Amino acid sequence: YHIDCYRLDSPEDFLNIGGENYLNPENGITLIEWANIIQDLLPDDTITIQFDRVPKKHKERIISFNGWNR
Repeated sequence: YHIDCYRLDSPEDFLNIGGENYLNPENGITLIEWANIIQDLLPDDTITIQFDRVPKKHKERIISFNGWNR
């Protein structure tokens, strides 16, 4: 599933559109853009992927993965 929270103002907006149904899907994964808007709702085992621009290299990105460990 893909959810873009960019236009949401709060975690309550996410819940009002049924977003809680996608936080722990049984048969898949959910990719959430702008997840910082709903940070307080995310499960403890959330894996985050962050894209940052490389200074002075506009076409390059640094990608960081954080989260779940086994």
